[in-house]
Amino acid sequence: MQQLDSTNQDEYIVLTTDLTRVRTGGALGIKGLYPTSWVEGVSAGIYIAEGQNSEGVFYRNTKCCIGIENKREMVAGMHGWDCGIWIPNDKTGIVRTYYHDDRRLFGYPAYIGWYAEFTYQQLELSLKN
Repeated sequence: MQQLDSTNQDEYIVLTTDLTRVRTGGALGIKGLYPTSWVEGVSAGIYIAEGQNSEGVFYRNTKCCIGIENKREMVAGMHGWDCGIWIPNDKTGIVRTYYHDDRRLFGYPAYIGWYAEFTYQQLELSLKN
């Protein structure tokens, strides 16, 4: 992630609805072994530009990850992580959500990992009109 340029400085987006998808899987990654499903994504709210790369802009919010099992219980490990949305410059590209794990390991700063993917059209349906 690079610093924001003057074009993206002070930019933000507003999600009026949660941006989520349903995902299914099984224990140990084996489909059919104790099958389960869950909802994952990011909550509605204000996301402020925090950085960019050559392909898009990173927008971050705090404590907004959604990870709910089919029994409507929080998935272990997702509670409390800051999440964000990476929006590609190319509107035909894939919008990705990401999380920050702010714990430090050997003094190194936050880790950022990809979380869920959406189409640009799905993102637009969640944006403030």
